[in-house]
Amino acid sequence: MLKDSFLLICERKAGATIGNDFKLAALRWPEKILQFDDGTNRATLPSQHAA
Repeated sequence: MLKDSFLLICERKAGATIGNDFKLAALRWPEKILQFDDGTNRATLPSQHAA
């Protein structure tokens, strides 16, 4: 929480748009696809664990 507040203060001082460097994503399961708040999708990497 403190780190997030610090980043927002730094963005304000730099004149940048607040929160512009962050993305929100949801994992679609069982498809294993990340869907971002801007509408883009990314496939996740295969599991490295052996069954």
